[in-house]
Amino acid sequence: MSIRIVTEPAIDWMHPSWRDLVIEQLVTDDNARQHFLKNCGLPGFLLALSVAGGATGTRAMPLLCRREDWSALSHAAPDVLRSGNDASAKILASLYAALTTLSGIYSITSPMGAFANHVLAVLRELWGNNQQQPSAVELERYYAVSQALQPLPPGPNLEPIWTRSYKAANKQAAGFKTDERWPELADVLNWLNLVQVIMENEPRFVRQIGLPAKFLEFAKDLLDQVKLRGERRFELDSPDYCAIEEGQLDLLHTIAHQVGSAFPSLKATAKEVKRKIWENASRVEQLRRQLEEEARESDDEQQERDDYSGDEPDPEERTILDEYVNVDQLFADL
Repeated sequence: MSIRIVTEPAIDWMHPSWRDLVIEQLVTDDNARQHFLKNCGLPGFLLALSVAGGATGTRAMPLLCRREDWSALSHAAPDVLRSGNDASAKILASLYAALTTLSGIYSITSPMGAFANHVLAVLRELWGNNQQQPSAVELERYYAVSQALQPLPPGPNLEPIWTRSYKAANKQAAGFKTDERWPELADVLNWLNLVQVIMENEPRFVRQIGLPAKFLEFAKDLLDQVKLRGERRFELDSPDYCAIEEGQLDLLHTIAHQVGSAFPSLKATAKEVKRKIWENASRVEQLRRQLEEEARESDDEQQERDDYSGDEPDPEERTILDEYVNVDQLFADL
């Protein structure tokens, strides 16, 4: 383990073998284990929920041996979920993995079900009171976890989540310059993914906010911008720039696909936009390969010159050497 002093002492893993030693010690000591679970940070929390661990990959949730262990981990949940921007995403991923590895429907009165229900309740509070904004992936994982519980827990309050995401996407789209090489579009893509998640899981909310009709104009304008940027042919003079542009075109292709998926009336247009982007991406990939080949040939030629120059001194060096040493006389003296 390594210890970092921040506002409070924090403990993290330095090597997997240390983690195994901690597990071996805590499994045999109920009081120490429950103290650890009640006071752990994100690494300890994820360890408790981990599956496919150990030498054979069969170890699952090694520290949750008794009902009291689940209660102790539930005690830590609110603080851990608030501990960082990626904490809730990692915990939802681990919780989902645990639920699907030990597949089944869990009553919220069971230790596992009660714990999962508690985590979802904490997240509903965090997301609803503006303390955290979930990504579309987190929201999708929330619904996946909830489906393993009986009875089904309520969904999160989507109105503030939706409002914040749409405002961020609007702001980013408004600053989207199609002549800019690599514009930032993460909020736009997250909003489109959020549209997909909500449409699949919350049809009542979809009808309430008027999806897709009320947002069709925004989606159409966005698709027009994506088309213009996706067709642009920038001067790219290095393999690295080509690789970056390939990544940008892949992002634009994904956005076009999501628009077509979420807004059926734009599906045909989105398909044509994707085709144009794919053609441009193929051109950039070919250019990258050409530049990489040219760079390799240049390196080979330089290496040949270096090897050749290492065999014989250049004429200037020979002249200077002969001025001070008569090589023929030297061998005659020998």
